[in-house]
This record gives sequence, structure tokens and C-alpha cells, in this order.
Amino acid sequence: MLAIYSILFLSCAVNSKTVIGSYKSEVPSFLNNLFTTNCYLKNLSIELFKDSTFKYNSCAQVSEGNWWVVEDTLFMKCQSIKFIEEKFNNDPQYTKGLICYSEVEYFLIKNNKLKSTITVNKKKCSITLSKENN
Repeated sequence: MLAIYSILFLSCAVNSKTVIGSYKSEVPSFLNNLFTTNCYLKNLSIELFKDSTFKYNSCAQVSEGNWWVVEDTLFMKCQSIKFIEEKFNNDPQYTKGLICYSEVEYFLIKNNKLKSTITVNKKKCSITLSKENN
């Protein structure tokens, strides 16, 4: 019986090599927008490299760091962050935007998608990124 559980557990675990690649955020469907109180973050992309580093792009910033997988969860630890618009990187008014959070970001890995939820202005926002075919 223990052998059966071990096989099932191992088959559910995500292989780190299978997550390597590019992911882009999905546009929520009309029904999702109509029937949910969640917000959806768009224009996000993540590139997971073989050397366990990543590049995470939003509409305003690019962060880089290290990633790892435990079972079905991708963890990402930011090491550096910059604004896409270079002029903001040297503006003292925006220095807080150049600090990586101490928390590790995480995404649930399921069916070639990365899913997470964050809070923005006291509202839950869903993030779904789909793996691109490379």
C-alpha cells in the first residue's frame, strides 16, 4: 500500500525541467469579468531559465532572481528589480519601487499554467500565466 501512495505522490510532483520556459498572462474571459469580484492582472510575463534564474516582467518593472519548485509550487526570490522606463530608476521619488520584497513569490503549477493571487488596494487579484510553446 505504501508503494502505491509513493507512486501517486511522485506522479503528482512537478519536474523542475518541465516548468522551464516562457509564460504570459491570460486575458480573462467575459464571464470571468462579469461574475467575479476578483481583478485580473494582465501584461505579465515570466521567463524561467535552466540555471534556476528568472525574469519577471510587468507593465512597469522587470525583476530577476532565482526560482525553485517544491511539489506543485513554483517559488521565486527576487534579487534585483528595475523600472522599464529608465528615467524612473534614477529618480529619488521612486526608490521604494527598486526594492525587492523579502517575501518569496509563489505560483501553483497546473496544466502548463502558473496561478497566484495577490492583494492590490485591498482587493484580491488573480494571476494566471500560460506556458508558451517554444
